[in-house]
Amino acid sequence: MTDTAGRNIDEVALARTNDGTLHVLWRGRAGSTETIKHAPVSKAGAVGQVTTAVSGFNALGNPDVAVRPDGSLQLFVGAIRSGSAGIHSATAGAPGTTWSAASRVSTSTTPGDPGAALGADGTPFFVWAAGTNMWAHLGPFSGGQPPEAEPSIGPTPQCCFYDPEVAVDRTSGDVYTAFYSNVSNQNGLFVQRIHPSQGPRQLAPGAVTNGDSIQPGFRTAFVARDGGGVFLAYCTGYPSCTRVVLWRVGTGSPLVVAAGTRIEDVNLANGPDGRLWLMWQDSSKRQVFAARTNAAATRVGAVVAVAPPPRTSTVWKLGGQGSLGPLDLLAHVSTPGSIASWHTQVPPGLSLKCSSKKLTVTCAVTDAGSPVAGAAIKLGGKTVTTGVKGTASTSVAAGRVEATASKAGYAAATVTLRVAE
Repeated sequence: MTDTAGRNIDEVALARTNDGTLHVLWRGRAGSTETIKHAPVSKAGAVGQVTTAVSGFNALGNPDVAVRPDGSLQLFVGAIRSGSAGIHSATAGAPGTTWSAASRVSTSTTPGDPGAALGADGTPFFVWAAGTNMWAHLGPFSGGQPPEAEPSIGPTPQCCFYDPEVAVDRTSGDVYTAFYSNVSNQNGLFVQRIHPSQGPRQLAPGAVTNGDSIQPGFRTAFVARDGGGVFLAYCTGYPSCTRVVLWRVGTGSPLVVAAGTRIEDVNLANGPDGRLWLMWQDSSKRQVFAARTNAAATRVGAVVAVAPPPRTSTVWKLGGQGSLGPLDLLAHVSTPGSIASWHTQVPPGLSLKCSSKKLTVTCAVTDAGSPVAGAAIKLGGKTVTTGVKGTASTSVAAGRVEATASKAGYAAATVTLRVAE
């Protein structure tokens, strides 16, 4: 989907406008200068024409993008151009085809990769790290007004904080940042409220194992959930991560999503109706995985395996957006002669459990614990359909029986059971 001459540190920015279009932006090159490119992805997953959003900079970092209350797009990016360095911003209408000129919106002239979000009224909040410092911009851009305060989050004079992201709680309006720290005796993933006042740093539960932790290597997997709460996804274990977990900030133990041998690149995205999508890879299996929660984000549905692009040698990072139901998954990978981001759509998975009593088999189909009506179950040469409780029964011959549940919009599930007379 993106330029094939990318870098392994490149990361796409994603935002979905009200018409259902997913907007994908990334850093590229044009001769001796660097650009930000844009491409739309339709609801059905078709990739549209690539255009240039920002151009003419000596150097650009990885962008972030948000949808404004009027449905337009706002881009944030760390940039260097003669006479202008720092965090720059540009805007575009919902189609994303025509962008304003990018201008500096940070008081600081030190660039970095920003994590950005907008308040419900469109107020911008962004955080970026560079060198031994990390700054937060909290409020409107200066323009005929005094420059906005950009407080330091730390860790000066120690080093360093990395990969910040911002989330605005959709119930309280409080603004949080999440980031990775490798400061001596303070390493791991942290979350901190930064507006309307700075709160204490909270270490993510289980993010450190025997004093050590693994840096994500890309923008921290941190989102504000529809319906309230801010959530952090990460892996636990060291020197290899062995579990994917999801933590609602301010609560106790995180929810365990999945286990594996060498889990990497855990990321998080909003789904519909308060659901959340998680994505990760297990490099020992050379596969990518995704799973969606229930509407309360307290249970996780079936894990769906996704084959990486053909001839992939390394998966560098994953990103996604799932507010329409399926997950629009972006995988940044190395293939022969290329480092680029690839796109696919991933449906949520069905869970299927079956039991037998004499020669009758009863099956239950669920989505993250909720019953799924209208699912077709094939077993013993017959097809039955689940009712409102997500269950269906039929008689079968004795022996080994394979049952498969399917429904439009979902990945199918299969189980095998032995039926006795």
